[in-house]
Amino acid sequence: NKTDSNGWSNLPDEEGMTTTQILESAADGDIDVLFLLGTDPIGDYRNPELVQNALQRTETIIAVDLFVNPSVYQSDIIFPAASFIEINGSHTNTEGRITPVRQKVTSPGTARPDWMIAAEIAGRLDQDLEIEKPEDVWNEIQTINLDHQKITLQDIESSPEGVILEFGKETEFKEANLNIDTRPFDSYSHRLVLAKKMFDNGTIIQMSPSLKNFTNESEVLINPADYAAMGITDGQLVTLINGEKKVNVVIRPDKKVPRSIAFAYLNQDGVDLRTLLTDGSESIDIRIDPTAKVI
Repeated sequence: NKTDSNGWSNLPDEEGMTTTQILESAADGDIDVLFLLGTDPIGDYRNPELVQNALQRTETIIAVDLFVNPSVYQSDIIFPAASFIEINGSHTNTEGRITPVRQKVTSPGTARPDWMIAAEIAGRLDQDLEIEKPEDVWNEIQTINLDHQKITLQDIESSPEGVILEFGKETEFKEANLNIDTRPFDSYSHRLVLAKKMFDNGTIIQMSPSLKNFTNESEVLINPADYAAMGITDGQLVTLINGEKKVNVVIRPDKKVPRSIAFAYLNQDGVDLRTLLTDGSESIDIRIDPTAKVI
Protein backbone atom coordinates (compact mmCIF):
# COMPACT_ATOMS: atom_id res chain seq x y z
CA ASN A 1 0.00 0.00 0.00
CA LYS A 2 2.60 2.53 -1.04
CA THR A 3 2.14 5.79 -2.88
CA ASP A 4 4.52 8.40 -4.24
CA SER A 5 6.31 11.16 -2.29
CA ASN A 6 3.05 12.01 -0.53
CA GLY A 7 3.66 9.00 1.72
CA TRP A 8 1.78 5.80 2.49
CA SER A 9 -1.88 5.50 1.65
CA ASN A 10 -2.81 3.59 4.81
CA LEU A 11 -1.48 5.88 7.54
CA PRO A 12 -4.02 6.77 10.27
CA ASP A 13 -5.53 10.24 10.18
CA GLU A 14 -5.10 10.77 13.92
CA GLU A 15 -2.02 10.62 16.12
CA GLY A 16 -1.52 7.42 18.07
CA MET A 17 -1.45 6.95 21.82
CA THR A 18 1.48 7.83 24.06
CA THR A 19 3.32 5.16 26.04
CA THR A 20 1.27 6.00 29.12
CA GLN A 21 -2.00 5.81 27.20
CA ILE A 22 -1.05 2.44 25.69
CA LEU A 23 -0.18 0.98 29.09
CA GLU A 24 -3.35 2.37 30.66
CA SER A 25 -5.47 0.88 27.87
CA ALA A 26 -3.71 -2.47 28.26
CA ALA A 27 -4.23 -2.39 32.03
CA ASP A 28 -7.94 -1.74 31.41
CA GLY A 29 -8.10 -4.83 29.17
CA ASP A 30 -8.65 -2.86 25.96
CA ILE A 31 -5.55 -4.14 24.12
CA ASP A 32 -5.31 -7.74 22.92
CA VAL A 33 -1.76 -7.65 21.50
CA LEU A 34 1.18 -5.61 22.79
CA PHE A 35 4.29 -5.32 20.60
CA LEU A 36 7.56 -4.48 22.40
CA LEU A 37 10.17 -3.16 19.96
CA GLY A 38 13.53 -3.22 21.73
CA THR A 39 12.06 -1.90 24.96
CA ASP A 40 11.89 -2.99 28.58
CA PRO A 41 9.00 -1.10 30.20
CA ILE A 42 9.37 -3.09 33.42
CA GLY A 43 12.86 -1.70 33.89
CA ASP A 44 12.48 1.72 32.25
CA TYR A 45 8.98 3.10 32.71
CA ARG A 46 8.35 5.40 35.67
CA ASN A 47 5.29 3.51 36.89
CA PRO A 48 6.29 -0.18 37.27
CA GLU A 49 2.94 -1.06 38.86
CA LEU A 50 1.07 0.15 35.76
CA VAL A 51 3.43 -1.85 33.53
CA GLN A 52 2.85 -5.06 35.47
CA ASN A 53 -0.93 -4.59 35.31
CA ALA A 54 -0.72 -3.91 31.57
CA LEU A 55 1.37 -7.00 30.84
CA GLN A 56 -0.79 -9.24 33.00
CA ARG A 57 -4.02 -8.15 31.29
CA THR A 58 -2.70 -8.32 27.71
CA GLU A 59 -3.57 -11.60 26.03
CA THR A 60 -0.54 -11.75 23.71
CA ILE A 61 2.80 -9.98 24.15
CA ILE A 62 5.28 -9.99 21.27
CA ALA A 63 8.87 -8.83 21.80
CA VAL A 64 11.69 -7.99 19.38
CA ASP A 65 14.98 -7.59 21.23
CA LEU A 66 18.66 -8.48 21.36
CA PHE A 67 18.55 -10.04 24.82
CA VAL A 68 16.07 -11.45 27.32
CA ASN A 69 15.21 -8.63 29.74
CA PRO A 70 12.42 -8.69 32.38
CA SER A 71 9.77 -7.56 29.88
CA VAL A 72 10.88 -10.03 27.21
CA TYR A 73 10.78 -12.78 29.84
CA GLN A 74 7.04 -12.16 30.26
CA SER A 75 6.38 -12.17 26.51
CA ASP A 76 4.50 -14.91 24.68
CA ILE A 77 6.34 -14.60 21.36
CA ILE A 78 9.99 -13.52 21.04
CA PHE A 79 11.82 -12.55 17.85
CA PRO A 80 15.61 -12.36 18.40
CA ALA A 81 16.96 -9.30 16.59
CA ALA A 82 20.41 -8.68 15.11
CA SER A 83 22.51 -5.89 16.62
CA PHE A 84 24.04 -2.95 14.74
CA ILE A 85 27.35 -4.79 14.20
CA GLU A 86 25.49 -7.71 12.64
CA ILE A 87 23.63 -5.80 9.90
CA ASN A 88 24.18 -3.55 6.91
CA GLY A 89 22.39 -0.24 6.47
CA SER A 90 22.61 3.37 7.57
CA HIS A 91 21.95 5.47 10.65
CA THR A 92 20.45 8.97 10.73
CA ASN A 93 21.04 10.91 13.95
CA THR A 94 19.19 13.92 15.34
CA GLU A 95 21.62 16.25 13.56
CA GLY A 96 20.49 14.84 10.23
CA ARG A 97 23.84 13.11 9.66
CA ILE A 98 23.59 9.80 7.82
CA THR A 99 26.44 7.35 8.40
CA PRO A 100 26.94 3.85 6.99
CA VAL A 101 26.37 0.78 9.18
CA ARG A 102 28.46 -2.20 8.10
CA GLN A 103 28.16 -5.79 9.26
CA LYS A 104 31.21 -6.95 11.23
CA VAL A 105 30.11 -10.34 12.57
CA THR A 106 27.47 -12.95 11.84
CA SER A 107 24.30 -12.93 13.96
CA PRO A 108 24.05 -15.79 16.47
CA GLY A 109 21.37 -18.45 16.11
CA THR A 110 18.19 -17.31 14.39
CA ALA A 111 18.60 -13.58 15.06
CA ARG A 112 17.49 -11.43 12.12
CA PRO A 113 17.66 -7.73 11.15
CA ASP A 114 14.66 -5.63 12.18
CA TRP A 115 13.56 -5.03 8.58
CA MET A 116 13.49 -8.78 7.91
CA ILE A 117 11.37 -9.44 11.02
CA ALA A 118 8.94 -6.69 9.98
CA ALA A 119 8.67 -8.04 6.44
CA GLU A 120 8.05 -11.60 7.67
CA ILE A 121 5.34 -10.50 10.10
CA ALA A 122 3.67 -8.37 7.42
CA GLY A 123 3.72 -11.37 5.09
CA ARG A 124 1.93 -13.50 7.68
CA LEU A 125 -0.70 -10.74 7.79
CA ASP A 126 -1.08 -10.87 3.98
CA GLN A 127 0.73 -7.54 3.53
CA ASP A 128 3.72 -7.33 1.19
CA LEU A 129 6.17 -4.61 2.27
CA GLU A 130 8.19 -5.21 -0.92
CA ILE A 131 11.36 -5.33 1.17
CA GLU A 132 13.84 -8.14 0.53
CA LYS A 133 17.19 -6.43 1.24
CA PRO A 134 18.55 -3.30 3.01
CA GLU A 135 18.59 -1.37 -0.28
CA ASP A 136 14.81 -1.75 -0.49
CA VAL A 137 14.49 -0.01 2.88
CA TRP A 138 16.53 2.94 1.60
CA ASN A 139 14.40 3.15 -1.54
CA GLU A 140 11.32 3.25 0.70
CA ILE A 141 12.82 6.11 2.73
CA GLN A 142 13.58 8.05 -0.43
CA THR A 143 10.06 7.51 -1.73
CA ILE A 144 8.36 9.10 1.25
CA ASN A 145 10.97 11.65 2.41
CA LEU A 146 11.91 14.49 0.07
CA ASP A 147 15.02 15.36 2.10
CA HIS A 148 16.56 11.93 1.40
CA GLN A 149 15.95 11.94 -2.35
CA LYS A 150 19.15 13.86 -3.14
CA ILE A 151 21.34 11.29 -1.36
CA THR A 152 22.34 7.92 -2.79
CA LEU A 153 23.64 4.82 -1.04
CA GLN A 154 26.92 5.40 -2.86
CA ASP A 155 27.17 8.85 -1.22
CA ILE A 156 26.75 7.28 2.21
CA GLU A 157 29.19 4.41 1.61
CA SER A 158 31.89 6.80 0.37
CA SER A 159 31.54 9.20 3.33
CA PRO A 160 32.76 7.64 6.61
CA GLU A 161 32.07 10.96 8.38
CA GLY A 162 28.49 10.88 7.17
CA VAL A 163 26.28 12.91 4.84
CA ILE A 164 24.31 15.85 6.25
CA LEU A 165 20.67 16.18 5.24
CA GLU A 166 19.75 19.57 3.80
CA PHE A 167 16.32 20.43 5.13
CA GLY A 168 14.30 22.45 2.65
CA LYS A 169 11.33 24.74 3.06
CA GLU A 170 9.06 21.73 2.71
CA THR A 171 10.25 20.38 6.06
CA GLU A 172 7.61 20.88 8.75
CA PHE A 173 8.47 21.18 12.42
CA LYS A 174 5.93 20.87 15.21
CA GLU A 175 5.97 23.19 18.19
CA ALA A 176 6.71 21.28 21.39
CA ASN A 177 3.86 21.20 23.86
CA LEU A 178 5.69 21.11 27.18
CA ASN A 179 3.82 20.80 30.45
CA ILE A 180 6.10 22.63 32.89
CA ASP A 181 5.53 21.78 36.55
CA THR A 182 5.22 25.10 38.42
CA ARG A 183 3.50 23.97 41.61
CA PRO A 184 4.77 25.72 44.78
CA PHE A 185 7.20 24.06 47.18
CA ASP A 186 6.17 22.67 50.53
CA SER A 187 8.62 24.26 53.00
CA TYR A 188 8.86 20.98 54.93
CA SER A 189 9.54 18.81 51.89
CA HIS A 190 12.08 18.20 49.16
CA ARG A 191 11.10 17.83 45.54
CA LEU A 192 12.40 14.49 44.29
CA VAL A 193 13.63 14.76 40.71
CA LEU A 194 14.61 11.54 38.93
CA ALA A 195 16.75 11.51 35.79
CA LYS A 196 18.35 8.95 33.52
CA LYS A 197 22.07 8.23 33.34
CA MET A 198 24.13 6.83 30.47
CA PHE A 199 25.33 3.84 32.52
CA ASP A 200 22.41 2.13 34.24
CA ASN A 201 20.76 -1.28 34.47
CA GLY A 202 19.45 -1.07 30.92
CA THR A 203 19.59 -4.21 28.81
CA ILE A 204 22.50 -3.28 26.52
CA ILE A 205 24.69 -1.97 29.36
CA GLN A 206 24.14 -5.00 31.58
CA MET A 207 24.86 -7.44 28.76
CA SER A 208 28.23 -5.79 28.09
CA PRO A 209 31.02 -7.14 30.37
CA SER A 210 33.05 -3.95 29.85
CA LEU A 211 30.18 -1.55 30.68
CA LYS A 212 28.03 -3.16 33.36
CA ASN A 213 30.45 -2.29 36.17
CA PHE A 214 29.96 1.45 35.51
CA THR A 215 26.56 1.45 37.22
CA ASN A 216 26.34 2.70 40.81
CA GLU A 217 24.22 2.04 43.87
CA SER A 218 21.08 4.15 44.13
CA GLU A 219 21.66 7.32 46.13
CA VAL A 220 20.00 10.69 46.58
CA LEU A 221 21.84 14.02 46.29
CA ILE A 222 20.79 17.21 48.09
CA ASN A 223 22.26 20.66 48.56
CA PRO A 224 25.07 20.84 51.18
CA ALA A 225 23.11 23.45 53.18
CA ASP A 226 20.09 21.11 53.45
CA TYR A 227 22.46 18.27 54.23
CA ALA A 228 24.10 20.17 57.09
CA ALA A 229 20.75 21.30 58.51
CA MET A 230 19.64 17.68 58.86
CA GLY A 231 22.80 16.69 60.71
CA ILE A 232 23.42 13.78 58.35
CA THR A 233 26.79 12.02 58.25
CA ASP A 234 28.41 11.12 54.93
CA GLY A 235 26.83 8.09 53.29
CA GLN A 236 24.11 7.81 55.93
CA LEU A 237 20.97 5.79 55.25
CA VAL A 238 17.77 7.88 55.40
CA THR A 239 14.09 7.21 54.78
CA LEU A 240 12.30 8.94 51.89
CA ILE A 241 8.56 9.26 52.50
CA ASN A 242 5.70 9.92 50.08
CA GLY A 243 2.49 9.25 51.97
CA GLU A 244 2.35 5.50 52.58
CA LYS A 245 5.31 4.88 50.27
CA LYS A 246 8.73 4.66 51.90
CA VAL A 247 12.24 3.62 50.85
CA ASN A 248 15.61 3.61 52.59
CA VAL A 249 18.50 5.03 50.58
CA VAL A 250 21.93 6.61 51.05
CA ILE A 251 21.97 10.42 50.84
CA ARG A 252 24.95 12.63 49.97
CA PRO A 253 25.64 16.38 49.54
CA ASP A 254 26.18 17.89 46.09
CA LYS A 255 26.63 21.62 45.53
CA LYS A 256 25.19 21.35 42.01
CA VAL A 257 21.77 20.48 43.45
CA PRO A 258 19.56 23.51 44.36
CA ARG A 259 18.07 23.96 47.82
CA SER A 260 14.92 21.93 48.55
CA ILE A 261 15.66 19.53 45.67
CA ALA A 262 16.45 15.83 46.09
CA PHE A 263 18.07 14.49 42.92
CA ALA A 264 18.66 10.86 41.94
CA TYR A 265 19.30 8.68 38.91
CA LEU A 266 16.87 6.00 37.79
CA ASN A 267 17.58 2.32 37.15
CA GLN A 268 20.67 1.98 39.33
CA ASP A 269 21.63 -0.89 41.63
CA GLY A 270 19.79 -1.35 44.91
CA VAL A 271 16.55 0.39 45.82
CA ASP A 272 14.07 1.24 43.04
CA LEU A 273 13.18 4.90 43.59
CA ARG A 274 10.32 4.65 41.08
CA THR A 275 8.25 3.04 43.83
CA LEU A 276 7.93 6.50 45.43
CA LEU A 277 6.34 8.08 42.38
CA THR A 278 2.60 8.64 42.15
CA ASP A 279 1.03 7.45 38.87
CA GLY A 280 4.33 7.74 37.02
CA SER A 281 4.72 11.46 37.74
CA GLU A 282 7.93 13.20 36.72
CA SER A 283 8.59 14.58 40.20
CA ILE A 284 7.01 14.47 43.65
CA ASP A 285 7.41 16.13 47.03
CA ILE A 286 8.92 13.85 49.68
CA ARG A 287 9.87 14.04 53.32
CA ILE A 288 13.39 13.02 54.34
CA ASP A 289 13.68 11.26 57.71
CA PRO A 290 17.37 11.33 58.76
CA THR A 291 16.82 8.21 60.85
CA ALA A 292 16.22 5.22 58.59
CA LYS A 293 13.27 3.10 59.68
CA VAL A 294 12.83 -0.62 59.13
CA ILE A 295 10.53 -1.04 56.09
